[in-house]
Amino acid sequence: MTDPPPERTLIYAADLTAEDVRALETFLNAQLGRVSEGVGETGETFFAMRSLRILVSDSAGFLHQLLTVERPEPWQRAAIVREWQRLRSTALDFNHCDGYDYDRWWKQIRHYDAADEAAELERIRHFATLYPWADDEADQGEEDERDTPPPASGATRSEWASRTEGVQTGKRPDGCDSRPTRASMGRLENQGL
Repeated sequence: MTDPPPERTLIYAADLTAEDVRALETFLNAQLGRVSEGVGETGETFFAMRSLRILVSDSAGFLHQLLTVERPEPWQRAAIVREWQRLRSTALDFNHCDGYDYDRWWKQIRHYDAADEAAELERIRHFATLYPWADDEADQGEEDERDTPPPASGATRSEWASRTEGVQTGKRPDGCDSRPTRASMGRLENQGL
């Protein structure tokens, strides 16, 4: 039997508090400020450090706003997870520094709450039952008839397969080769594409 995680360990984004965000932002700003002092106030590295501090501040500010929403919409729930992960992963490289809170910041949060986690697991199970591939089939690249899209309106499966053959072989129905040539690739490169 495994021990339950410590009470302070963050498992879901729903457990985040404004204090968590403030503490992580403060820690990051202290680390980035320390590095910035060694860089000086000119040059590319200074500009990069300043930009990173702005991003940390913006991300934390957005997260603070999201945490005030009483019943967040699905997009807000996803944004809370994303912004916390953005801040957390930024701090991860500083985990050796004083003030890094392993209990709160070490574990990656993937879900807003237990219901979101259960829903994702159910979607995965559902997808797995729709496309139950055996390992040997997947390795050999064999197609399952269930993976073949339905024939176009009124066409038989063989007629549909002959129409779509060009997608796999590079041949168009008119017999021309649809694969790019070196000359056509050169023209695309010259056009900046």
